Amino acid sequence: MTTRPQRRRTVDPAGLTSLRFIGDAMRRRAWVWCGAGMAGLVIGAALYVLAPTAYQAQTSILVTSNSTEDSGTQIEGDVEIAQNAQVAEGAMDELGSRQSVGAFLASYTVTAVSDQILQITAKAGSSDAAIREARAVAAVFLNFRTYELTTQQRLGMTALRSLIASHRQQFRSLTAKLARVTAEPNSRARKIELRRLRKKYRKASIALGALGYTLTNYPALTQSMVKGTQVLDPAAPIPPSRRHIAVINAIAGLICGLGIGLSIVVASALISDRPRRRDDVARMLGSVVRSVDRPRLTGVPLRGRGRIPVPRGEIHHLSNRLREAIPDRGRTALAVVAVDSVRPAAMALASMAVSCAREGRRVVLADLSGRASAAHVLGVRGPGVHQVEASGATLVVVVPEPGDVEPAGHSGIASQAVAHEPADLLLSLAELDPAVGTDQLATWATDVAVVMTAGRCSPKTIHAVGEMVRLAGLRLAFGVLLRADKTDESVGLARLSGSRQPSRV
Repeated sequence: MTTRPQRRRTVDPAGLTSLRFIGDAMRRRAWVWCGAGMAGLVIGAALYVLAPTAYQAQTSILVTSNSTEDSGTQIEGDVEIAQNAQVAEGAMDELGSRQSVGAFLASYTVTAVSDQILQITAKAGSSDAAIREARAVAAVFLNFRTYELTTQQRLGMTALRSLIASHRQQFRSLTAKLARVTAEPNSRARKIELRRLRKKYRKASIALGALGYTLTNYPALTQSMVKGTQVLDPAAPIPPSRRHIAVINAIAGLICGLGIGLSIVVASALISDRPRRRDDVARMLGSVVRSVDRPRLTGVPLRGRGRIPVPRGEIHHLSNRLREAIPDRGRTALAVVAVDSVRPAAMALASMAVSCAREGRRVVLADLSGRASAAHVLGVRGPGVHQVEASGATLVVVVPEPGDVEPAGHSGIASQAVAHEPADLLLSLAELDPAVGTDQLATWATDVAVVMTAGRCSPKTIHAVGEMVRLAGLRLAFGVLLRADKTDESVGLARLSGSRQPSRV
């Protein structure tokens, strides 16, 4: 018994997510992110009109700090004081405002321009209100800082007096001890102890003198810090640059819209399981898959009624692809199965039928799609068998009755169409329904060409269509993929081991 070799599975690098994959998705759905960007631009401009920017006023305060401490640290503390809830409540009381403290704190900002200058910027609904708010915040800040410095001075002086009393008691004890050691008889131990006591005496004397100096000059330092802190620039309105604000709003809206649109496009491309590459579709369909360019639909009037599509763009290429399934001689029965979009397949099939009829072939076009899309292109509106003249050619168009879900080709209107003269070419347009099956389609055709659009069909749908065609005993000639990516370099071959193609019926 021979063992069947197993085919090694390989990873196709072109199917992995890459910058090219994302770029293709962005090009395909450029209308999404461009539209989102334009919507953001419009929203930004509308917000500028509907919610105009608040008026601003600005004032600056000259702050005198303690020269014995770091000025940068002190100015940061002053910024925190100006943004304190107590300062905000005092300013609200002065203005008579009833809004929340949080909202009032959000209406003004305090920044340190330098180590000695604070800048207060207030926002309000009018220029006068902004000026009053900036002035009130500055005044309450000055009062609060004065109160804090005065309180700090009082507490500091109390602590200094207590500390000086303690040091003075220690100094007196040290003085008495030094006098007692000095009166002792001269010895080596006396000299060492006297040297140690004199050193401690000098240190205690210096510390006591420093504390006394601080206690004496503390009020003067506090007064200099209070008197030196004052309003440097009175509150004044800031002239708004309305054009600048409008441009910023528009650009911000545009950037936000583009970001949202690109996020939607990239996310939908990453999570989608709809195949777009020819090789992937061929593997699911079980047949060769070819592609055509993007559409450009135009039309010219017929001599009678309706319009026949001019073979340009997608319709032209699709018609040529379908023509490859028809031999030049002999009778042929071809069914075109539209998986997701009937309109392009109907227009291409009608164009191909007219072209073959102009070459002298007897053509019967059966529209089994249930929508009569191909028949409408040729000007046929009702069910039955119709002889149509289009662009100097004559052909027969067959449209089943609306209630006939899946008509058989060997009876009914099909037999009427070929009763007088057998057709050289029988073309059918159909949509496969798993609930109905494909047994009746075998009475209309021997070969099948499947037309689908890239990125629209799920893998299960594509696989089901291929299996239904093969189970009906029909030959799956090839598949045609509409609107494939230009960067798709796959050849569209079905790499399936053991795949079979049934012979013609």
